[in-house]
Amino acid sequence: MRVKTSFQIILVMLVIQTAIHAQPGFNDKTAAYQIVHTYGSGMSGGGVSLCDFNGDGKDDISLGSSRGQVIQFYENKGASLQRLDLLPSFKEEIKSLLWADLDNDGDKDLFVCVFEGHNRLFENKGNLDLLDITEQSGISLDPYTSFGACIGDYNRDGLLDIYVSQRRVQTDGLPNRSLLYRNEGNLKFTDVTVNAGAEDGGKTPFCSAFVDVNNDRWPDLYTAHDRERGNSLLVNNKDGTFSSEGFNFNADLKMDGMSVSTADVNFDGFMDIYVSNSTDGNALFVNKNGMRFENESTERGVSFNGVAWGTNF
Repeated sequence: MRVKTSFQIILVMLVIQTAIHAQPGFNDKTAAYQIVHTYGSGMSGGGVSLCDFNGDGKDDISLGSSRGQVIQFYENKGASLQRLDLLPSFKEEIKSLLWADLDNDGDKDLFVCVFEGHNRLFENKGNLDLLDITEQSGISLDPYTSFGACIGDYNRDGLLDIYVSQRRVQTDGLPNRSLLYRNEGNLKFTDVTVNAGAEDGGKTPFCSAFVDVNNDRWPDLYTAHDRERGNSLLVNNKDGTFSSEGFNFNADLKMDGMSVSTADVNFDGFMDIYVSNSTDGNALFVNKNGMRFENESTERGVSFNGVAWGTNF
């Protein structure tokens, strides 16, 4: 019996050591993959997209640009990356890039958030031939700053909708707000912000995410607000409208909120939310059975306590 017990202990130790040594390692391949990118004098840096934009099953890279530079697109070739010149004449300062099939034609279109300019929607005509259709799409041409946007089917009609964070104060003194664009099909969008109760005005929005917080299969909206204005949770009423429930869900933390990322970190079937912050620490809002959230960033070792911007699981 002692021999068997000793064998079990040795086996367990071997498994533990194997697991420790099996941790993945990373090597800096920037130069090898010929990625040459700087953000120049751009304000606060720009966004990064990891998305299979050509539909070949491999994630590609899109890098935001400062004013006067082009967006950099890199096609994943497996063992290498190939830079593509998809928008050679578009040289605005880009904060966020989102690829999504907005017209259900099987390829991904591109929505970009612009700093001190109007956001742009590019239709993928096929083979990554991108056409600027912003004006005819119904997307606002107002020159406000958008740091982030998110895409999801909030009304579950089979068409992806767009929610955009908008900064207006520095442009015309009007309160900041967010915009909800309902997809009408054929790349036509309607601003339904006010009727949907999605304006979330008077704060300082950076980034939002569609996330089903209560497992009713209807996308809700969570927004990170800067400068301690209090983050927002808009719960989907399943009738085309939202209700502000951040306080009731204990998710309205006042922080220098910047980016939002969602995942089920404890595998309990409920989506959790991670929000970047300044030195006071990032927040990990752990979902408690779809009823409320608890910030467990310190307990789980992910508060960081630096100056954090983008986040991603």
